Amino acid sequence: MAKQIHDIKQISSNSMQWNLKVRVVRMWIMPDLFNPQIPFSIELVLQDSKGDHIHATIGKYVLKFFRNKIHELRLYRMNYFVVGPNNLKLRTTTHKLKLTFTQKTFVEETNDPSFHMNIFNLRPFHQLTNEHDVDETELLDVVGQVVTYEDVKTYNQGDDQSFLINVVLEDDQIMATLWSELVDQIQHHLNESADEPLIVVFQHMKPQKYRGNYSVRSCWYQTKIRCRSLLNLNPDYLHHVNQTLSESFEQVLNKVTLLEMS
Repeated sequence: MAKQIHDIKQISSNSMQWNLKVRVVRMWIMPDLFNPQIPFSIELVLQDSKGDHIHATIGKYVLKFFRNKIHELRLYRMNYFVVGPNNLKLRTTTHKLKLTFTQKTFVEETNDPSFHMNIFNLRPFHQLTNEHDVDETELLDVVGQVVTYEDVKTYNQGDDQSFLINVVLEDDQIMATLWSELVDQIQHHLNESADEPLIVVFQHMKPQKYRGNYSVRSCWYQTKIRCRSLLNLNPDYLHHVNQTLSESFEQVLNKVTLLEMS
C-alpha cells in the first residue's frame, strides 16, 4: 500500500517519519567558514503540492549521500528527517520549523505533470513603499521591469574588494542592490535586452529600510536572478500584477523559469 503523502503544513517536531512529495525550488551550497573551498552544507527550499515551503539542510557529514542526487526545480519523494526550529538568521520561508537530512533520509526523483510550480514568494511593491512593516529577517522575491540602473561600484573592506550595482524596478518604485557574481549576471541580461523590456525576478532578496523607504539587496548565497525578455508583456499590466499578484502571471513566470533551466 502506498504511503500517505504529508503536506508541509502538517510537519511537526513530534516525528521524523514525514513522507513528502516536494519540488526543490531553491538550492545552494554554503561554504565552510574557515575553508571556503569546502562545502559546509547544502541548503534547500522545498515546495509541496499546496504551494507551501519549508527549509531543509544537508549537513557536511551526509553531503556525499545527496550531493549528486538532488537538483534544483526537480520533483522528489522524501522521507525521514530531523525536525527542528527554523532559527536561521535570514529565513527563506515563514514555516516555524526546518528539516535536517540524515544518513537514513530517503530521496527518490519522481515525475508528476500535475504538480504545481509555485516557486516564488512574490511581494507586491506597495508593501515595500507604503510604510508597511516588513520582517527584515525574511527573504522575499520581487518581480518587475528594469527601468534604469547605475554604473557598477567598487566596495573595499580591508584587503577584500566587492562589486555592486543598483537596479531600479517599475518607475522608481523599488531599488535592488546586487552584489558579487550577480553583478556579472544582471549585466549580461541588460546587454542582451538593450532593445526590449527586461523582466526580472530576484529570488530571496533581503529587505532593508533607510529613511522610511524599503529597498532590497542580494544575499551572498541565497539570491538567484531569473529573467527573460518578454516582448509581449505590457508594462501597465506588469504594474497591475505587482498590485494584485495574480496567479495567472505567477504561472507565466514559472514557465519562464523552466525555459531558462532547460
